[in-house]
Amino acid sequence: MRTTLPVLGVVGATAMLLISSAARMDAARDARSASPQATPAQSATFLKNAHEGGQAEISLAKTMEDKTSNPQVKTLAQTIRRDHTAANAEIESLADKKGVTLPTEVSRDHQAKADRITKLSGPTMDKAYVDTMIADHRADIAEFEKHQKDADPDVAAWATKTLPTLRNHLKLAEDAQKALGGS
Repeated sequence: MRTTLPVLGVVGATAMLLISSAARMDAARDARSASPQATPAQSATFLKNAHEGGQAEISLAKTMEDKTSNPQVKTLAQTIRRDHTAANAEIESLADKKGVTLPTEVSRDHQAKADRITKLSGPTMDKAYVDTMIADHRADIAEFEKHQKDADPDVAAWATKTLPTLRNHLKLAEDAQKALGGS
């Protein structure tokens, strides 16, 4: 009997340590899952950049709708404005859920690009707009493809859902570029 008691004591102490360790791990997991607002920094940055880029494209599209006389460019601008307005509403909802504060103004770079385009007129303006939309949408598609595997499943789902729209914008812009005599 004497040999049994120390063994039971060691087994009991080991069991208590394991239970205590498991309880701490459960508490840590529960704390992480109880905080749905927590989002990795890269996910938050992606949402902020996507929203700002969307705002910039919406603003420029509105201007192009008024200034262009080319029906294909006007259709491109209308489509971009409509789709990015809807996408930004989704970003705002998602960001609110995640506790991410979105920018309220476009960056100087975005504004400078828009100013450069809207100071032009006629076919030169149309070409500059279409070329910019092609470059922007190619970059956007690459970024959204990366975030299809985002650490945050909600962000990944939104990126995946939005990609076909961005690809459509790129195709419309490329078609407009060809119609304008570009490559």
